Amino acid sequence: MRAHIKILFLVIICVPNISSAQTFKSAFGFISEISDSWLILTREVVRQNPELFDFDDNEIKKMDSSLKSQIKKMALAGKMELLYYKDSDAYFFDNINLFIERNRISIFSKRVDQIYKDLSAQIKQAWKRSDYSDVRYCKNTRVHGVDTISYSFDGMEYGTSSYGYYFNTKSNTITLTVTCKNNKCNKVITDTELIFKNISLQ
Repeated sequence: MRAHIKILFLVIICVPNISSAQTFKSAFGFISEISDSWLILTREVVRQNPELFDFDDNEIKKMDSSLKSQIKKMALAGKMELLYYKDSDAYFFDNINLFIERNRISIFSKRVDQIYKDLSAQIKQAWKRSDYSDVRYCKNTRVHGVDTISYSFDGMEYGTSSYGYYFNTKSNTITLTVTCKNNKCNKVITDTELIFKNISLQ
């Protein structure tokens, strides 16, 4: 995957980083705004570029093979969208990924404990890190008035963190996950929350 990361980096640095808003029209049932600091890869772009999911990076090779297969299958089926932070480091891209849950969550408060338990088990298996700690938090909350299940955990690569949100559109539950270098997370999360602040459900 490293070669594809380098190509993507060249694309990103060629895109002007203007600190104004851009429209994010998701194929998953909502429209919102986000800073121009992000490169948006729509469902169609992701589906048409399967090489982004070849996973030949040394760190990603450690990831559980069934999880890698699942991610690639979802991407090729048009069930994933990606956003990349333009001011990322050359060899790690702060990113936002979105996909549709298989089963819509109707009452978030009833799912928090189960999601916490499932996440902890899934992440430990996927990351294959003996020193991995539990999920930092998993809670039912509101982000700019949008009901969510919010959670956080250590990223796969050392020095990174992941922040996730489950939220509902009119017909689906979306999982939005942010992964960022720890020194970039404050800015990345601020931008991510603009999606919830400006969201219009379709």
